[in-house]
Amino acid sequence: MNYENCPSILLILIFSHASTLLMGDYGDLKWSAMADDVVYGAPALDLSGNVYISSEDGRVHAFDSSGNPKWIFSGSSDWLDSAPTIAPDGTVYVGSWDGNIYAIDGITGTEKWTYSTGGVIIGSPAIGNDGTVYIGSNDSFFYAIQADGSLKWLSEAVPSYSAINSSPILSADGEAVYFGNDDGEFYALSSADGALLWSFSVAETHPPDSTTSVAISSAAAIGADGSIYFGCENNYLYALDSDGSLSWSYAAAEPIRSSPAISNDGTLFFAAQDGYLYALD
Repeated sequence: MNYENCPSILLILIFSHASTLLMGDYGDLKWSAMADDVVYGAPALDLSGNVYISSEDGRVHAFDSSGNPKWIFSGSSDWLDSAPTIAPDGTVYVGSWDGNIYAIDGITGTEKWTYSTGGVIIGSPAIGNDGTVYIGSNDSFFYAIQADGSLKWLSEAVPSYSAINSSPILSADGEAVYFGNDDGEFYALSSADGALLWSFSVAETHPPDSTTSVAISSAAAIGADGSIYFGCENNYLYALDSDGSLSWSYAAAEPIRSSPAISNDGTLFFAAQDGYLYALD
């Protein structure tokens, strides 16, 4: 989602349990809306300023830019920790703990199709320019699903049988899809057929001890030069070149489960569980 195209008045989104708060230019409350359960996933905004959130009761809520409810989707049978993703045609995609990916009509809130994986889905889908939906599952497989709900390919190029909880991200040219898994493996697959382009092992770079997790649980960010940045639960933030080679790493004091963000001047921001927000050049 390109947030530069969103209305400038929608500056800050704050989630507190089941409440959604939107703040204006000076921190004054613009509107507030209530979901039916705890909200963990980030909101998604479309180009009209509509806001979409998912909640732990298995529902997706849609609000217009004034905070008025548009629709509620209640087709999931389990938690929705996955943040919704909006395709160019307005379809809303979300993954569920019931193992399904749901495609929801963005106008009516009705289900368009469901695709079932073999495990819990916590990450958020990525959408290709051709409408292909990319998502990993706790069944250790990575899926590419066509816009009509049929399987495009299932990755068998990933050798580590480990849960995939990180949200995938596509390269700028759309030819590669990047994601990490709970064993500290970071992968680049061909978006066309799922072939393995390269992989990077966190454990080989910083060997874990018995108390250290190497899970990569959040989405990566891509710089203007194609560099790839992601955080890990071993406390490190990694920078890889576009060919998968390590450029540098930075150690925070606690695990990193948030996704990094890159400003226009190239500054890299991320938060860690030590309570700090970091800015790196």
